[in-house]
Amino acid sequence: METKRRRIRAGVVGTGRLGREHARIYASLDSVERVLVYDRESARAEAVAREHGAEPCASIDVLLAGCDAVSVCTPATDHHAAAPPRRASRHRRSSARRASTAARMKW
Repeated sequence: METKRRRIRAGVVGTGRLGREHARIYASLDSVERVLVYDRESARAEAVAREHGAEPCASIDVLLAGCDAVSVCTPATDHHAAAPPRRASRHRRSSARRASTAARMKW
């Protein structure tokens, strides 16, 4: 008996060089049904969304409401601002766990 795998909805916070790559890879995977992207610079998020068939989001909260897993692709000093994914109980992937202070390192 073949098990049918559930397709996931993936989100990307930050659409710079690394975020663009995450969006591209998620969009190429058969196991991903939907890709959502967010960036403080909405024009950049919209450009990445167009490029990879993703959906731009107006806020992190909107992104979190529509996805199962999140890649945090912001500069290391801004990772603390992407802490909402933990509060939203989503799987998350971060390229680094560095921050400007020890207090901001704790997710």
